[in-house]
Amino acid sequence: MAFARTPDGAPGRPPGLFEQRPKTPIAQEEVEALLELESHAGGWAVVKEEENVRLELWPSGDEPSEIFLLRGFMTLPGVAPETATKLLYDPDARRAWDTELEKLEELPQAEEGVFHVRTVSKFGLLPQCDVIHRRRKVAPCQTAFAAWLCRDVELDIPQESGDSGGWDDMFSWVGALQRFRLRGAILGHVVRSNEDGCRVFTYLQMQATPLVSLLGPRLAPELFTGVGQAYAAACTGCAAITTSQEAVSMLRGAGWTVHAEVFAEPQRLRNSMWSQCLQDFIDVVRDMSAAGHHVLVLVPKCYAGTVKRFEAVATQVLPLSGGYEETRVLAILHPSGQGEVQRRTAVLPPLLPESEMDAVRHVLMDTGFSAHQAGAFSGLTKFWYANSCGPLVVYPYSFAYEAVAKRIQECRDVGWRRSTNNLVFVLPWRHGSFSNKRKSVFGHVMAYRIVKGGGPFMLPDSRKVVLRVLSRLGYFDRRWNADEAEAMLTFCRSSRNKKNLRKLGLLPEEGDAIADIRDKLRAALLSDETRGHWQPSPSDQDVQARLRKKGLLQTQTSREEVLRAMKAFARKLNLPPMKTYNGYAASLLSHINAKDPSRRDVIDLRLKRGQRERGKAWR
Repeated sequence: MAFARTPDGAPGRPPGLFEQRPKTPIAQEEVEALLELESHAGGWAVVKEEENVRLELWPSGDEPSEIFLLRGFMTLPGVAPETATKLLYDPDARRAWDTELEKLEELPQAEEGVFHVRTVSKFGLLPQCDVIHRRRKVAPCQTAFAAWLCRDVELDIPQESGDSGGWDDMFSWVGALQRFRLRGAILGHVVRSNEDGCRVFTYLQMQATPLVSLLGPRLAPELFTGVGQAYAAACTGCAAITTSQEAVSMLRGAGWTVHAEVFAEPQRLRNSMWSQCLQDFIDVVRDMSAAGHHVLVLVPKCYAGTVKRFEAVATQVLPLSGGYEETRVLAILHPSGQGEVQRRTAVLPPLLPESEMDAVRHVLMDTGFSAHQAGAFSGLTKFWYANSCGPLVVYPYSFAYEAVAKRIQECRDVGWRRSTNNLVFVLPWRHGSFSNKRKSVFGHVMAYRIVKGGGPFMLPDSRKVVLRVLSRLGYFDRRWNADEAEAMLTFCRSSRNKKNLRKLGLLPEEGDAIADIRDKLRAALLSDETRGHWQPSPSDQDVQARLRKKGLLQTQTSREEVLRAMKAFARKLNLPPMKTYNGYAASLLSHINAKDPSRRDVIDLRLKRGQRERGKAWR
């Protein structure tokens, strides 16, 4: 066996090390030895720990070692071990997501299971790296779903067009600048199920050459994290494919010949602008139907509004069986107009029959709380509140529809109050990165955003309702953000708010006076064409991190010091002076995120105060 166990009590060693046997096939016992290395508890130093990733190096002390050892643990909530294994082990699946690999192909001239791997150049420090390795997979492997081990093979790199040869001298300075052959590396993976998905263990063993000893501890965490993020995203994305596969199977089962191809620009894959994407598909379906084509649309039946919109333009709509995802958050609106967010164990939102949804839409339209057949969610909450029906769960949304449908059935002879368009419903949500660990805690990205938003509320319309909403969302106060005009513009430039305003045709324009902007915001807040999702004031965490990196701010500091540092940094960047704390934070965030592909254009306005004009350059 090529796994040499360490004698009990031997210092500076894990439970065992793999021996280099480049001419020997990998034994099953060697693959099973990965499980010992996975469970070993002592002597490892944690060098990086995030929400779903832990990376450890050996040894934990400062003493030198002849062996460089790294192990990583990644949890993937909601991902089946079959999916995790396929995306990491299968060459075709791996090439689809791993941008760090230039080449991954099996060598036909060698025995089965021998692969040529070539990495890309990295960080301007590491040249391209070629590896020829043999691998063996065991599935199941004792208590694990699968495990496999990769080890170096004594074979030459295949010659390619453009290669100048000279691999024996590849460790020369000139050759190493282009590409080098990595020898002696051993890599292993273990995939095992857990209660909410799976966990992937990675083990790397290398000879501690001077280059590895110097760069390994510095670059390994970044390399591991970068590849791990792409891998986790690929695993999570596979869940969305399941519904499409169900649709294709349904059509083929009905005798259709299915050809499917989806076109999307790269930027769309990086953001969540699916509403516009949906509208694009509706336009295509409408045009095809108008041209006399038979158009069949398949939509998960839990998206009742989407089903209705496609029914209006398609020849035929078939609802799929997919339901809502689990959530661990409830947002509740109380009769007082105040609200709260409650954390729960896993909750599966209800799926209402189409007949009950139709009854709800009919009552909302009849009472003036909704102007269209799809049924506006804000109008539904206002209907409930205006008729004094008690507390209402407003997230997950289907609980609200279920409550209204039940009340309508119980009170068929009640004369419902009609809408007077005098209520503002707000269900705040705040953007934030959604990791796999947060998914295990909150259940769904929307639940996480609503928790960060702080909870729903309902306000009566008034002359000062805009200022009241701005205060509730953190844009206006009497000390740090006391300028109403700047508070309104900071509100308008937040991405969700800007999207809502543009959709309603109420986005402020150049030349608008303060009163004009206030009127537009009031009309938008009263509108029933949104779900009440308005974005709270921007967080200054990223700004503070940048200020600390620039040496303009200490670790522990007051808000006064943060404001002074933001002013100094804005002057250095030639950004326009602002009047409020949020104004500076938003201006600097726009500068920091200038290259974000999902960022929307900022607003450039000139506000008029009577005959005076004050310029705002929102860059």
